[in-house]
Amino acid sequence: GSRLSLSHRACVISLSLLQRARLPRIFTATMLIKEYRVVLPMSVEEYHVGQLYGVAKASRQMSNSKERVEVLVNEPYEKETPTGMEKGQYTEKIYHIASRVPGWIRWAIPGRWMQLHEKAWNAYPYCRTVLTTPALNKFEISVTTIHAAGGPVEPNIHHLEGKGLDKREVVIVDMAFDALDQEDYKAEEDPTIVASAKTGRGPLARDWKETSDPLMTAYKLVSALC
Repeated sequence: GSRLSLSHRACVISLSLLQRARLPRIFTATMLIKEYRVVLPMSVEEYHVGQLYGVAKASRQMSNSKERVEVLVNEPYEKETPTGMEKGQYTEKIYHIASRVPGWIRWAIPGRWMQLHEKAWNAYPYCRTVLTTPALNKFEISVTTIHAAGGPVEPNIHHLEGKGLDKREVVIVDMAFDALDQEDYKAEEDPTIVASAKTGRGPLARDWKETSDPLMTAYKLVSALC
């Protein structure tokens, strides 16, 4: 459906932007912090359906006989947080990569290091993913996402303080009109072309972020320790 394609396209765009972020070389021990605000013409509940579909689709595309995802842990979790009890699904995975790697980390992983370790906490609308590689002790990418109704107007939804807030760079992602790499573009998923008969949404015009109802934003806080 249209909402599945839209959420999948939003993920592709935000990962593509991260790839182009020109992060420091991996031996400089530098922390980089970016907050991607991905705006979407749907409700938080609708996006959850599309997110599950997009994750499953990406896993299928990345996996074959040589390129597989090894699931080590997949279990419910709960923990106390300052805002209350957090409950969700915790997973640990190892990505065994041969000829393909996720586009947003091609800048960092040399071809001879074909293994990524992922830990993920999914308590939607809160999600957190941490990526490491055994080849580099100081290398870590953390992506913390909060999905919220409305436009990208929350000034500090991740409650950053001090140097973290000072270092943060905010990037507003337009999932309809931001450029995609040619290999990622699919006309059948282009929201400026397609329309959803089920929801009556689309195609999206230039002012869609001001006129769409419902509207939500995925606030993706990306921290890269290199």
